[in-house]
Amino acid sequence: MSFKANINYKGLVINQAYFNIHSIGGTKENTIIELYCYATEDLYNKDKSNNTTENKLYADTSLNFAPDISDSAENWIKQGYKSQALLDKFPDKVDVLETGQAI
Repeated sequence: MSFKANINYKGLVINQAYFNIHSIGGTKENTIIELYCYATEDLYNKDKSNNTTENKLYADTSLNFAPDISDSAENWIKQGYKSQALLDKFPDKVDVLETGQAI
């Protein structure tokens, strides 16, 4: 799961920049999302296939949320994509799902 959103990066407008949660961690009270941004999905896929992050524009670690830790809760990554912190920062985001994924 990833998403696309329009951003202003160093004065340059990038339409449909590609975002992916690179890592997520924390405690049951506070979970921090490490979000990577790429200019395009193709650049993300290139890095993924080469096991590198050389094409990312930036990493954002300013987003956090309190996860649901109940037995029926979704995994933390899915919760991260649905978190209010992420929705507030990227109100125009469009989810990008891989085969077999659902929101």
